[in-house]
Amino acid sequence: VLGEYSNCEKPMLFKCKECGYEWEQIPKNIFHSRGCPHCNPYTEKQDAKWNEFYEYALAYYEEFGALDIPVRAEYCGVKLGQWVESQRRAYRNTFLPDDKKNKSIGKISEKRIELLNQIGMKW
Repeated sequence: VLGEYSNCEKPMLFKCKECGYEWEQIPKNIFHSRGCPHCNPYTEKQDAKWNEFYEYALAYYEEFGALDIPVRAEYCGVKLGQWVESQRRAYRNTFLPDDKKNKSIGKISEKRIELLNQIGMKW
């Protein structure tokens, strides 16, 4: 914890002991969080969902040789086009300066970028 505690609703600055990343969080939420958002960017549920969609993207790539699926397109009953576009938005958001980031979009990890690059993602 960096700084002084004033109340459970006022954001405080935290610093990860592992990687040194600093972030603000509401104190009452810290015990229910995943900890450092840099070391643990995704919850298990988010990881499982992303991996499920990635498998569909991989199958699409293997079938069509590219990942240029239209935004409104479905593949194997899932809205794969929307998912691919959301990865693009997260990618763009990841590299914006902190004061320009859209917190509702989120970021994408280097590992996920690498996986998508391997199957021909056009950012």
